[in-house]
Amino acid sequence: MLVAGLPPGGESALYRSRFPRSWWWRPEFDFHSAVLVTLQVANRQRARKGPKPQAIKRPREVTTPKSAVELQERQSVQEDWLAKRRAQKRKAVNRGY
Repeated sequence: MLVAGLPPGGESALYRSRFPRSWWWRPEFDFHSAVLVTLQVANRQRARKGPKPQAIKRPREVTTPKSAVELQERQSVQEDWLAKRRAQKRKAVNRGY
């Protein structure tokens, strides 16, 4: 009971072990990310060119699949992403980058 009531954060070894990918993320980072995106949007509006700004998101914790179907779905998504990435690399190599 007492352990579950600890505040979230990197000070607790339990919290770090439960959330290994995002234990270091603090609420201030969300605020700083919003400020950064706002500044990038403003600069993009003034310049009228450039890529659309993307917000920095909190790292996701990887969850274990609950069924074989979910595992297959994840694998197919990963395979599709890898195939797309390989095609992009081949295209860049062929262009001479």
